[in-house]
Amino acid sequence: MFGCLLLVAARAAAEDTTKIGQDIKQYAGTVVAARQADIAPRVDGLLQKVLFLPGQFVKQNDVLFEFMPKEKELQLEIERARLKRAEAKLQLADTELSNKQALRKKDAVAEVQLLQAQATRDTAAADVEEARTTVRIAELTIKELTLYAPFDGIVSEALVPEGTFLKRDVESKLARIIQLDPIRVSAEAPFDAYYERRQVTKTDEETLKNIELTLILPNGVEYSHKGRLVSGGYEFRVESQKIQVWAEFPNPDHLLRPGLKVMLQSQLVR
Repeated sequence: MFGCLLLVAARAAAEDTTKIGQDIKQYAGTVVAARQADIAPRVDGLLQKVLFLPGQFVKQNDVLFEFMPKEKELQLEIERARLKRAEAKLQLADTELSNKQALRKKDAVAEVQLLQAQATRDTAAADVEEARTTVRIAELTIKELTLYAPFDGIVSEALVPEGTFLKRDVESKLARIIQLDPIRVSAEAPFDAYYERRQVTKTDEETLKNIELTLILPNGVEYSHKGRLVSGGYEFRVESQKIQVWAEFPNPDHLLRPGLKVMLQSQLVR
């Protein structure tokens, strides 16, 4: 499925591929985020607070944005009042139905009156369920006035200033958060290198087990952590006859950042 996992390659031309030593190949690559997310409003409202600085490292569930809650809180009070009114009507309908059932046993009321009382009670019960659901929606809306970091990472600058009224159905990206550890390197593999590796590692599983990756930083220094192949494209690009692959490296010190141009060394190990 992923024959492209047989090597790490570059977005550069095929002539950029070089041999560093016995069975070691070097390719150009670009550092990319392994995971990223755009933070967007979930409800209409006035952005009240931005609770981070540009480039700040945040932890999962850290508060990033808060919207003005007063209007939504008042709406919740209204919906709770409507629920109480619906519950009171249901209680009255239950009492009326019980009376009609007792009178019907004594043949003191017509069958149609009992059926009407039952229908009134069922309608009241449905109104209560609807009101309860509306209250839950209002409660959820209030929770969504606070936006949290979905995972550990570094956050961009706030793209919208405090005091802006935002609508959720209009594209309004508030910020972007990027996971830095682990991080990935994107590259493209030419067919000749792909073919050469394929002659040695016959399966994707063997490739994942036997290829070791080393990263060379732009200043020529070897990165202190080894990497691994994680994924690859399913087809060769028509224009370049290359296939895209992704490598993953630990990045505990957050030295590697998206956009950094690096060199990857791919070596078969046994």
